[in-house]
Amino acid sequence: MLSMGDPSMAECLAAVREMLPATDALGRLAGMGSKHLRAAAQLAIEVCESCEAACRKHAQAHAVCLECAESCARTIAACGKVLA
Repeated sequence: MLSMGDPSMAECLAAVREMLPATDALGRLAGMGSKHLRAAAQLAIEVCESCEAACRKHAQAHAVCLECAESCARTIAACGKVLA
C-alpha cells in the first residue's frame, strides 16, 4: 500500500519495524537467562503497546494487522509475568 502512495499504513509499519528487533532481543535474552531480561521485558512492553495500538487501527481491514496486535498483546502479558 505504501509503495502505491497510500500512507495510511505508515504508522503501523514504523511500529512493526521497532517491535521486531525489540522482541527478538527479548527472546534471545530470555533464552540465555540474561540478568538484563527484566529491562528487556520493560522495553518490549512499551514497544509492543505502541505496535498493538497502531495495528488495532487496521485490524478489521487487514488480517496481518490483527495477528500482529494479538501477538503484541500476548507479549505484553508474558512480559508482565517477568516483571511481577
